[in-house]
Amino acid sequence: MKAAVLKNYLTTFFGVLAGLPTIVLGSGIVLDPRWTHYLMIAAGVGTVGLGVVAKAFNNHSTADQVQAATQVAKVESGPKA
Repeated sequence: MKAAVLKNYLTTFFGVLAGLPTIVLGSGIVLDPRWTHYLMIAAGVGTVGLGVVAKAFNNHSTADQVQAATQVAKVESGPKA
């Protein structure tokens, strides 16, 4: 679990930033309107950031993964497929 979180740290960070304020706002806790506003902004920034880094731009396929995906694509698009 630790390796997965640290490997995609930007995706994890923006996911928490998007989700945690939403959980707090949806829990029914009555907050000051100013804090509600701040939480909504944080959730919006988190959602936009999550969309930007969802591909995990700093993680790339290995040569073996590319080769395996290419072989699968050739088999699936073959004449008997």
